[in-house]
Amino acid sequence: MASSWSEDSSSKSDSPVQKKKSSSVSTAPCFSERSDTFKQDMAKAEELTKRIRAKGGPEIKTRTYHLRTYNTCFVASELVDWLIAQDEACNREEAVELGRILVRTDYIHHVVDDHDFKDDYLFFRFRQDEPPASIIGPTLTCLRGENVAIVEKLAKKGMFGFTTYIFGFSPSTCCLYQFKNELTQTTSCNYDLHGAMVRPDMKPTGSYYTFHIILQDKKTITLGADESSSQLKWIRKFGDSNITILPSEDDEDELLQNATSIFNFTAKDIDGHITCLEKYRDQVCLIVNVASQ
Repeated sequence: MASSWSEDSSSKSDSPVQKKKSSSVSTAPCFSERSDTFKQDMAKAEELTKRIRAKGGPEIKTRTYHLRTYNTCFVASELVDWLIAQDEACNREEAVELGRILVRTDYIHHVVDDHDFKDDYLFFRFRQDEPPASIIGPTLTCLRGENVAIVEKLAKKGMFGFTTYIFGFSPSTCCLYQFKNELTQTTSCNYDLHGAMVRPDMKPTGSYYTFHIILQDKKTITLGADESSSQLKWIRKFGDSNITILPSEDDEDELLQNATSIFNFTAKDIDGHITCLEKYRDQVCLIVNVASQ
């Protein structure tokens, strides 16, 4: 049974493809709903991209760095030069902001998705020049533009502790999508939440407000939000998408202590769905222990 759960309960780089440090990337704003700003940025980016492509823009070619080859890319600082020369921007700061809009709207991206746009010797590529690849799941920009989707930074628990990623959940597909960072458009992991259950923790785990997603194959994913309000937002979004919200372990302990009958409990039916035993009240119930050897 889905339980009710409330709130109470930048310096110059010396590498065009340099791997970022965790604090070196300025993150793009997170749009979980279509906003006027997002739509304006999309329109501006589309028109700007058309002008850049029509007029030649910065030199796009295959480039090599440290024995690695990066196809059909351009240098960020050369795009800044071009934007100023074409009167698209009054100065380098304005040109950088235009570049960041192109990144946010997924018209361009850093070749290894490790940098936001900046006036530096960094390799960027237009998405339309991307080498053919198999992309599974929506892009981050697509999720941000979806009316009912939620996109936020969450910490995922692994063998050696928590690691931060960007997660997006789309009620339309009932799937959870994991992205490496704010600048990565393709998913690194996709989780089908059909038949899944979510159990929130009432108390923080370290510095995170955690919840556990139990998939149909019994695999459990533990995610943590920085704020309790963010945790609540995710729980509500899952609940609104007909995903079963289980009581926290604290709630279960209280239920075990205060239960007056079997009708206070839930159980899995033969199809693996959580069922409230309350619906069998006033009927003859036979309790069978099927786990005995």
